[in-house]
This record gives sequence, C-alpha cells and structure tokens, in this order.
Amino acid sequence: MSIVYDDRALLEVRVRQFQHPRAHARVPAPRTVHQVGNVRVLGANDGHLRVASTLVLVEYRQERQRIWGALVEHRLRRTAVGLRVAAKRIDLVSSEAELEGIVCLF
Repeated sequence: MSIVYDDRALLEVRVRQFQHPRAHARVPAPRTVHQVGNVRVLGANDGHLRVASTLVLVEYRQERQRIWGALVEHRLRRTAVGLRVAAKRIDLVSSEAELEGIVCLF
C-alpha cells in the first residue's frame, strides 16, 4: 500500500512544486473531473465533524485516460467563518495494485 501523510507544510511544498511552470508532471497539464457522492456525517465531537464520501476521479493526460475510485474521510473543524478541513484520508480502491505516477492531487 502507498501512504502519503502530508502535514500542512509538506502539502504547501507539494502544491508549489506542482504549480511550477517547469514541473514535469504538468507538461502537459492533466485534465480532471471529480465526482463526489454518498456524503454522510459519521460523527461530531469537540467542534469537529467526521464526514465520509466516495470519489471518482477521471484524469486525462498524454492521450491516456485513467480512472481512480476512492473512499474519502474528512475531519472538518468548526471556525468562526465556517467549516475548514483539518484532515483528509483517501483510500484508493486500487491501493494494493502498483500505482504508476499519480500526477493529480486528490
């Protein structure tokens, strides 16, 4: 299985690298469509909500289309301006398979 655990600082670095104009993962830039469904609240406590959903992501890049399916769990924090994502977990349906070069950020 592949596990990526990025804290805020690592996620910011990953996004900056992805947005760099010469990043090889962006040439050509992937086109994606995200479909989120089956959203449900799993629980609430201490100002946090646990929310689960399903995700289908279609990526088209270099004349190749790939489809990713996943179960997603968010931990949302209540703030004065609304809900904010405190944590996000993505379990790919194909997590036991060899995953070649994931370019998109889920």
